[in-house]
Amino acid sequence: MVITISITNETSYTWYYSYEKDKNGSKLKAHGTATGRWPLGFSLLKYPFRMFDAMLDKGIFLSYGDHSRWDLQSDNRIDDFTLRESDDRQYFELVNSSDEVVDRCTNFARVEEEKREREERKRQQEQEKRRKKEEEERRQAELERMRKIQEERKRKQEQQERERVERERREWERRERERLERERREQERLEREQLEQNGNGENGKD
Repeated sequence: MVITISITNETSYTWYYSYEKDKNGSKLKAHGTATGRWPLGFSLLKYPFRMFDAMLDKGIFLSYGDHSRWDLQSDNRIDDFTLRESDDRQYFELVNSSDEVVDRCTNFARVEEEKREREERKRQQEQEKRRKKEEEERRQAELERMRKIQEERKRKQEQQERERVERERREWERRERERLERERREQERLEREQLEQNGNGENGKD
């Protein structure tokens, strides 16, 4: 007599299963089904003349991913089983053919997803923080550039103003020198004329 137990994996994740607790697990792919068969006589060696106990000796044991321990099990159950996620995705559930939950465990995939989501949020927050910091640095650099431009423009304007004042001063001094020179020459001319008139007057008396 051969006893058969099938397990259907309705999850999107890889599991490992065994029909004996102390055996190594076999791979159960995502959305895959596995069927195990063994001679009833093997269990009768443990339970001679006890058919019912021999039939209950088998069950199914499942581990998620690379876990080294069994996460779900159906001790002493001869049935077909389905592995699924709970409606709220908080648990993995092992259900029998009557849709009864035989065992449940933490939804490790969801835990990993939440961890990745937290890490992604953290990465995005850090990225946003860096982006804002870079934007602020660029803004400050632009402000500094504009400040230097304004300072340079102001310096040039002040320089130009000083040069204009200096040019006007030199122009005023030049005109003042010319005026004084004209006045000096005019004074000399008048003095010469006065001397000439005085000289002519003395000659007429003679």
